[in-house]
Amino acid sequence: TSIAVDQLVGLDSLKRVRGELDSVYSVFPNYGHTVPNGSVNYRMQIINRGNIPISNVRAIDILPFVGDTGVQDTRPRNSAWRPVLTSPVSPQAGVSIYYSTATNPCRPEIISSGPAGCTPANWSLTPPADLDTVRSLRFDFAGILSPGQSYTFNWTMRAPATAVDESIAW
Repeated sequence: TSIAVDQLVGLDSLKRVRGELDSVYSVFPNYGHTVPNGSVNYRMQIINRGNIPISNVRAIDILPFVGDTGVQDTRPRNSAWRPVLTSPVSPQAGVSIYYSTATNPCRPEIISSGPAGCTPANWSLTPPADLDTVRSLRFDFAGILSPGQSYTFNWTMRAPATAVDESIAW
């Protein structure tokens, strides 16, 4: 039997973490392990799992902090501490990386109403001089993301000296 599938949009993102004590990256619900003041490496991949090209893709990541919520699903993430960015994110060709100091940036392209209590993101291509103030990242893809194509981003953060053993920053 043949079943015709016309157009299937299937954009997906996968965020992995590897702490200083880990040899491999973990994916939620698993988590990485680090030490106070230890490194935390993040790898985010955006993948076109559909069968049609997608243009003008935009992804937003809100970095972990105590009291944080998800980007689209705004339920609490229950992070116990806040890692800090240690270097700018290295962009791939055709992708622009934007930085914001907003912990709850307005994101009408994801949540049309805001979400509640959001603040203007004031996105900037230039990271602030003090990377400790970066709270959100935005990835804008110029051109087309073809079926099966993906983009991968890596960045490093540092756990605070006050991070408690076995506590998590989502």
